[in-house]
Amino acid sequence: MERAKIREMFTAIPQTEKYLENYKANSPKTAEAYATNLATLIDGLNITTFEELKNIEVGRIYDLAAERGWSKQTINQYVANLQRFINFCADEGMNVKKLRYKKLKSQTEPTYVFSFAEEKAILESITSKRLRCMLELFLAIGSRKSAVQNIKLTDICGNELTITDKGDKTTTKKLSPELVAMLTDYINTDRRETMERFKAAGGEDKGYLFVANFVNGNPRQDYSKGLRMNDTALNEQVKNAARKAGVRNWQKVVPHSFRKRFGIDTYYSNGCDIVQTQKAMNHASANQTAYYVGKYDISDEEKEQIAAEKGKPDTQAEQIKELLAKIETLTATVARQAEVINNLISAAN
Repeated sequence: MERAKIREMFTAIPQTEKYLENYKANSPKTAEAYATNLATLIDGLNITTFEELKNIEVGRIYDLAAERGWSKQTINQYVANLQRFINFCADEGMNVKKLRYKKLKSQTEPTYVFSFAEEKAILESITSKRLRCMLELFLAIGSRKSAVQNIKLTDICGNELTITDKGDKTTTKKLSPELVAMLTDYINTDRRETMERFKAAGGEDKGYLFVANFVNGNPRQDYSKGLRMNDTALNEQVKNAARKAGVRNWQKVVPHSFRKRFGIDTYYSNGCDIVQTQKAMNHASANQTAYYVGKYDISDEEKEQIAAEKGKPDTQAEQIKELLAKIETLTATVARQAEVINNLISAAN
């Protein structure tokens, strides 16, 4: 949906702009998504006035959905957004009745998750430095696709990455030395070369870590976005990597598959600690995390592989740190025991 369509919607139905301003205060990204959603619906149904919009019948949305091949999940999204708009207008004292709607039960399958062996095969099959870095990040920090796409160069400081995820939650993640080296190499080679061509053609570097490919003179490039990598390109490259790796259901592999793989790997490599996994995945509740990792039936052999490979400290320094912590604990225990023995001796005398 073009921004021009959203501006047309604001002009024809000014109530929509007031509605979306209410959400901008919480999250500009959410407001933009709601605006695109509402503008698509209004444009598809040829609605031009507030009166038409407030009296819309849900049946018309079903007809549009059938025409465009929307899934039940997509229909629910459009109707839920319309419901929010109508109910907002009602709460603001406009002459509108609140809209009641029962969600359609979605029959869509959950995001496909590849096996631990397939995870390794996918990474080994990739030749693109940019894609390898992106997938390694997905598996290392478990953030969502949009969060990784929006990472900027200034978000990286040494081995720390500041990342903003769903709900504008900002967290700092520690990166392994291997991943830092991989990102540094990509930034100094492929990214630098791409941005040099882009700027020479009149584009502006907006500082995004992961940028799209650029061919000089391509008139379809959106210079204003600073060559930020888009969803379609990323999805296609992920599927292609899974296909090359021999993943049987490669067509079902999407970027979100890596977030789910991160959850499973984290859960089994940390002794099935659901609370620790919840924090790592930035979930609101442990129940959500339990559902996330529990609905995938993986073999005992795979669980053991994850615990053995993912549970080990990545570097010698971390192994030494872990050993020193154990020594410190042991020393404290010995000291407590010595104190108890001395007290008993004193009491006996």
